[in-house]
Amino acid sequence: MIITGLIVEYNPFHNGHAYHINKSRSLTNPNLVIAVMSGNFVQRGEPAIINKWDRTKMALNHGVDLVIELPTIYATSSAENFAYGAILALNSINADFLVFGSESNDIEKMKEIASISLDEPPKVSKELQCQLNKGLSFMQANQIAYEKILPHLSSIIAKPNNILGVNYLKALKKLNSKIKPLTIKRKSSNYHDLEISNISSATAIRNNLTDLSTIKCALPDISYQILEESIKYNDTLKLNDLSNIIITLLRRSSLEDLYELPDMEQGMAELIMNSAYNNIDLEGLVEDCTSKRYSSSRIRRVIIRFLLKITNNDLMKSQATTKIPYLRVLGLNSSKSKLIKEWKNEVECSIIQKTSNFLPEDSLSRLIWDIDLRATDIYCANLNSENYRVTKKDFSHPLIVI
Repeated sequence: MIITGLIVEYNPFHNGHAYHINKSRSLTNPNLVIAVMSGNFVQRGEPAIINKWDRTKMALNHGVDLVIELPTIYATSSAENFAYGAILALNSINADFLVFGSESNDIEKMKEIASISLDEPPKVSKELQCQLNKGLSFMQANQIAYEKILPHLSSIIAKPNNILGVNYLKALKKLNSKIKPLTIKRKSSNYHDLEISNISSATAIRNNLTDLSTIKCALPDISYQILEESIKYNDTLKLNDLSNIIITLLRRSSLEDLYELPDMEQGMAELIMNSAYNNIDLEGLVEDCTSKRYSSSRIRRVIIRFLLKITNNDLMKSQATTKIPYLRVLGLNSSKSKLIKEWKNEVECSIIQKTSNFLPEDSLSRLIWDIDLRATDIYCANLNSENYRVTKKDFSHPLIVI
């Protein structure tokens, strides 16, 4: 059986994603396409615009056969840890291929950067530290270091999807994975482009939800219908919708609480705490805290992990494992039921289809599982639909089957 793995967020699912799936199928001719998808919170440090079950429906209606949830502890992390968790999941699903999008489509140069990153030459390390000492963010410092020391690779690490791809390749190499990576060139729109067209970025789509007619051309029909229904019942969620709860929690917390979070450094907790007293919403807080050293994405991830009670100690435990503790199935394509049953018999780790039947057997499983459940409960508590605000939705929402 040939299994092609995809690492996705579908926030929301658009025409570019449909192209990615179709191209992945044509490149690998798989029996199953399995997507490892972020749940209700995503890597840029925000709640997903619509819930994970609706995004699963979008995926299954457009060529994905099985959707596995990427545990929240990885989904809300930096690019390196996000990629590490996703590759752990792909290893466990016995994927033969990983197909990801990139701006460069130059996998050999990306592999070269991945190898260098794992065994960094002294010249690169020295220049990187020099730039960090100037107060630059890691991403900015890293790019300048490559421009000075390895100029033939500098253009690769200047683009977000290339960077994520390099981190996938690093994780594959670190874990000695058998998965074969392939990359396809992103069509038309770049990750942060805000223009709406037939192929638009998810960022552009999220920024135009107040006028659905402008984004209809950018989404497949079923994806558009699902998104339209969510907006109709006001069941979308943005970071600013969490302003009251997060600012309230920040104001009742101590600096010591903040310094237990991942990615914190000296002075950052004071900056966030002061901003929590000087702002009434998270847009203002993030803007106040963003600088050449701290990107807005990093600030958002810090406050989301604060909300979800993900500590640096928790993250270190998740980084230390070489095997994901479980695979949570969010949905499947019924036409592939026989193949999925065969696949399940070959997978060694726990597969969760009915949540109430899952009992974590070790401390890492309990840790990661508790964070996943907490993330869903907090996400649903902030939606307007009474149906979703019911607690323990992970236990009552049915598996998505199309």
